[in-house]
Amino acid sequence: MGQGTTMKRDSRRGGCAGVVLPALLLMLLVSGCAQTHYYYTEPELRSDEAGILEATVPVWIVSLDGQRVSYGATGDTRTLRISPGPHVIEVSYAGLETQAGTNVNEQIYIPGERTPYTRWMHVHSSSNAQVKLTAKPGHTYSITAERSGNRWRPSIANFLTMNPSASPK
Repeated sequence: MGQGTTMKRDSRRGGCAGVVLPALLLMLLVSGCAQTHYYYTEPELRSDEAGILEATVPVWIVSLDGQRVSYGATGDTRTLRISPGPHVIEVSYAGLETQAGTNVNEQIYIPGERTPYTRWMHVHSSSNAQVKLTAKPGHTYSITAERSGNRWRPSIANFLTMNPSASPK
């Protein structure tokens, strides 16, 4: 008969340490390989020292200077306080749009109907766009979308925010 070896676990030596320690090391290794995302935090500046960046749906600010921008569950307009100077903004286009048509013209057959209809479509950009701007204190920068057919490009409007206490006498 051949001889085999049998391994027995000695419960007096902490039995699970041989499993827990390697598992813990593996988790640390894997978490170290994960990509870290930093979220944008607004500068601690007075309103007259900062600029304002805003985007209204269907334009979404994805990141500002490489830092992700978070959104709540709903969001018509996202407003961010930004420091003066150059910035790189990554934006995307996404929203719901309606398209009116008729069943006959578009050859969509709905049994028993030949009336006009409206359908909702989810539209989104196939890739994000980058916008560069140099912000000035007291200015508001509004990012909007210019569309032509199924193409879009971001556009920035620059508004000087008026301080009511600084009105001319």
